[in-house]
Amino acid sequence: DAQGFWRDAAAPAQKAFANVVDAISRFEPVTVCCNATQYARVAHLMEHKSNVRVVEMSACLVWLRDLGPSVRILLSVLWRKSLYSLELALLTHYLFYHQFVVREGDTRLRREIAGVDWQYNAYGGYNGLFGPEDHQLNRRKGHEEHITEDNLVARKVLELERIPRFETNFVLEGGSIHVDGEGTCITTEQCLCHGNRNPHMSKDEIENQLKTHLGVSKVIWLPKGLYGDEMISGHVDNICCFTGPSTVLLSWIDDKSDPQYEHSAAAFDVLSNTTDAKGRKLDIIKIHVPGPLCMTEEVAQPFLGSVRVFDKDIFQFCFAVLP
Repeated sequence: DAQGFWRDAAAPAQKAFANVVDAISRFEPVTVCCNATQYARVAHLMEHKSNVRVVEMSACLVWLRDLGPSVRILLSVLWRKSLYSLELALLTHYLFYHQFVVREGDTRLRREIAGVDWQYNAYGGYNGLFGPEDHQLNRRKGHEEHITEDNLVARKVLELERIPRFETNFVLEGGSIHVDGEGTCITTEQCLCHGNRNPHMSKDEIENQLKTHLGVSKVIWLPKGLYGDEMISGHVDNICCFTGPSTVLLSWIDDKSDPQYEHSAAAFDVLSNTTDAKGRKLDIIKIHVPGPLCMTEEVAQPFLGSVRVFDKDIFQFCFAVLP
């Protein structure tokens, strides 16, 4: 419903999304979620794609990585006629403590998946900040209803896929974390330690939440995300991510006068002086980010002198330059 994020009433964006769906559906089934008001249009766009299903799932935003569940692998073991399900590391420790040994291929061992349903508060926007349009957005009728819709997305996805659901009161968006699948999580202090997410928790308490719900044993804290990424408080997925065990991509810029350099250099320093959960040094691959987009004087003229006041036109202009 947030069409102000997209140019031309989101029509070009919808076309781009349809192209992505078409590419993925050649290899695996795809589920497309859309608002009730868009269902007929989306169903028409997808009607000739045999590997695609369309479901109504109303939400304000489209970023399923942020709104959706975090899926993790659990191991279940049949022991003393009871089925126990735990994250792998915890299960191994528990069974070792009770002198019960299982190995891959053991018929008593089952591998399952489950989803963590985080709390969502509009990137801190519910009773907090949400980008430059903060004051208008929070006063707009129906804003709380939009947040409620977005906060139900993870539950609906898990119900749709019939995946067990673990609910938590911890506020987190999927883009604020990245894991390697082998016990390591990367995040930023700028985001998870921000006062608009879980203000009652210390950094250590937040880390314990990540370890508990993600099943990781090590959390690597980068200081900040991308420069200027204030609306979502510096999500880690914009600056660093795993490509595989012990290998990360890092957003980089060579120009030391660019404010992004300080953020990337600080992240590089942390990554260079740590190891993953298995004790391996990280292979850091630098990915050079594009430079800033700047307005011409002619385009900027209508907005000069009113930078402290939210202006719908300039907000939509900023997003209009995006694909």
